[in-house]
Amino acid sequence: MASSVSVCLSWAPRLAVLVLTLATAAPTNLRAQALPAPAQAQALSEWRTGRSLYAAGTIVGLMGSGLVVAGIVTGGLYDVQTGSILAMSGSGAHALSFVLSATGLGLQHNAMEALGAPVGRGLFAAGTALGVAGLLSIGTAYFFGATSGYVPDHPQAALWSSVAGSVLTLTGSILYLVDAKRLAVAMRRLGRF
Repeated sequence: MASSVSVCLSWAPRLAVLVLTLATAAPTNLRAQALPAPAQAQALSEWRTGRSLYAAGTIVGLMGSGLVVAGIVTGGLYDVQTGSILAMSGSGAHALSFVLSATGLGLQHNAMEALGAPVGRGLFAAGTALGVAGLLSIGTAYFFGATSGYVPDHPQAALWSSVAGSVLTLTGSILYLVDAKRLAVAMRRLGRF
């Protein structure tokens, strides 16, 4: 019994120093300290650039959606040729939106990996696959709109191909929206949003 008391008394000063050191140390984010300051600054700059590109893509996508809806209404009620031109303009805006959003989210994923808090890329990959399929459909719409003789009613084919491409890129954008939310939550956990 006496030997256990002496062992406890010998460890008591060391334990007290350890407790005082931990209690007086400033709280830090250990993940963020793993990078040197220039690398952190680069990753945060990449994050901000990605957020800006994603926001620009979202705005362009909303404008494209308005054009596609106007094209569907115009093509169905008034003139198919004018409707297909509006829908193709909207689908072109969706294509630009997809490129901006994909670039922005890719930059944000890279920044999170650099900061030591990677977020899974499954939603990003699925959204990208749908967006690429949408781009192919939009390209087909432009082909049908610029040519004649390949299909009997090329303005109608251009209209519906551009609508299909817009639906695919919009579905990819919805997946991107969920992925962007996950990235924002992960960045908030790092305390750097």
